[in-house]
Amino acid sequence: MYLGDGTISFNGTTPTTSYTTGTLKLSGGIAINLNVNSASITNGGSFSTAGGIAVGLDAYFGGKLDFGVSNMTISHVTNVRG
Repeated sequence: MYLGDGTISFNGTTPTTSYTTGTLKLSGGIAINLNVNSASITNGGSFSTAGGIAVGLDAYFGGKLDFGVSNMTISHVTNVRG
């Protein structure tokens, strides 16, 4: 672990393969209090990841959702507001 200039860095490379594995494991929630919009696939504003994401429960998005692909199949979508 490295702490400097307001940044905490971990050098671990353990991938997450379940809810209990990975370099950083938390038992509580994560709150990010930075209101910065994303600009691209690599500039996520307040949250960026180079890998995939798995969500065990519902997800809520307050803005535009851009998938960045030209060929996609959506199997089930509910509560779409235009």
